[in-house]
Amino acid sequence: MATLAKYQKFLVKQAPRIETVESWLRQLSLVIPGRFEDSDFVSQIRNLLWKVVARHAAVITLPSSLFNRYTRHWYRDPKFKRIALTLTLVSYCEVVAEMWIKKKYSEKTRWRFVVWVEALKYQLFKVSGGRMLLHPSHPQRDIDPSTLELAEDSSDFDPRTGGVHYHSKEDKQQWDHPDQLVLPLQGLAKFGEIAWIVRPLVYVLAVRKFGSQSWKAWTMSLVVDLTSRGLMHSAFSSRKDGQMTPLEDDEYGRRAYLLLYYLLRGPFYEHFTKPRIEAFCDATETRPVASILAGAIRDYQPLWEDVFFYTAGS
Repeated sequence: MATLAKYQKFLVKQAPRIETVESWLRQLSLVIPGRFEDSDFVSQIRNLLWKVVARHAAVITLPSSLFNRYTRHWYRDPKFKRIALTLTLVSYCEVVAEMWIKKKYSEKTRWRFVVWVEALKYQLFKVSGGRMLLHPSHPQRDIDPSTLELAEDSSDFDPRTGGVHYHSKEDKQQWDHPDQLVLPLQGLAKFGEIAWIVRPLVYVLAVRKFGSQSWKAWTMSLVVDLTSRGLMHSAFSSRKDGQMTPLEDDEYGRRAYLLLYYLLRGPFYEHFTKPRIEAFCDATETRPVASILAGAIRDYQPLWEDVFFYTAGS
């Protein structure tokens, strides 16, 4: 126990240096793809190892942000914790695993793996009492010299978005109960969340039936996505106060950004996005600064073109 306390004290004290080293390691992954054979695979393995190491540090250094309070509360449920940790580890290695399965096994096996991963989310939804699923499903390390002072005022730092929640004393008293940070979903909201969870499964099954370049598969997924957002928005608006909790609001906003992944998928990418990317890269490959960006885009193209989880947005 004394050793653990010393380790925790060391991590808190050295937080800025740890962040610098991790930032350098993240940037290293940007220059690996495209440099040698199987470099994309090596790059993803490096990302996997870094995430696992960072995850270990995150478990130990946990200031009580709203997000961490909520996830730590649910971690008291052994079943929730087991599924959440499994989902976390799978999310770290899903890209690597898919690339490896694609090399060694059939496309059928690859899609079975994708379906299994996405099915885990529904299990987490049931265990959490039908609440909105937050991403990620594990506590986050949010130590930073500039955020340690926030405990003294009426604000709360969100480690996922980098934003700060300002709230009244009444709100703070309400949020002292972690199970109130994300409320159980009722009626349309529950259907909307289920639609969000099954959306990747709908896309995968449609791709298997119609092909990856089918407009049917692309459109079906988008329709389910937009239907989910519409149902959730309608349900949240009908609440007594007409508002989401801060964590629900952050997750709802995150999902809006994920809609951009449709620009990199299937026929839309092939017919609209890809030609423009190719034109940009061709036009800038001889220009001093822009050529660096063009080179990075070309290096990463095989990932978002061939790996489902790279643009899954789930």
